[in-house]
Amino acid sequence: MEFETSRLIVREFTLGDVVDIHRIATTDGFVFYNLDGSEQASQAFVERAIDKSKETSRDSFKMAVEDKARPGRCIGYVSIDDIGSSTPNAPDVGYIIDPREQGKGFATEAMVGLMQSTFHHHPEIDQVWLTVHPDNKASQGVARKLTFEYVGDKELETKRGTEPRLVYQTDQERFNAQHGHVEVLMEM
Repeated sequence: MEFETSRLIVREFTLGDVVDIHRIATTDGFVFYNLDGSEQASQAFVERAIDKSKETSRDSFKMAVEDKARPGRCIGYVSIDDIGSSTPNAPDVGYIIDPREQGKGFATEAMVGLMQSTFHHHPEIDQVWLTVHPDNKASQGVARKLTFEYVGDKELETKRGTEPRLVYQTDQERFNAQHGHVEVLMEM
């Protein structure tokens, strides 16, 4: 699954994206639960995404986000995990955008495309979940723009130890009521 929005290409990762993911992970103000700023963690993150992309029966999509204005440069990622899982609170979505690119609507735009594509290809999915660090006010704003509502708290094991998270949930009907009209330009 790959797609374009008006400003972005959301595509499978390549090994060439390791440099960009590492640059993002070492930017002041960046925090992500499984990237610790080491080159090894950035390499492993991209390699796991590439390995997932090769699976014939995928339950997870970790996609690189590329700004069309800067071809070939990864500015973040979006993901959906546990598609088709019987696990409570699944599937789960996530996103990161380079702190230098935040505030431009890239996370919202990429996630609208990802969720539209997911709901289109998996109409059986009703609820989608998202966790956000309590200090990440920008991500909480993105969650609200995507129609997610706060439903509780949990703790998450991270590279830095156990951390708190806010849990958000949306459903297909609520999401489509607000974003169903937004056009994903092309699925590739």
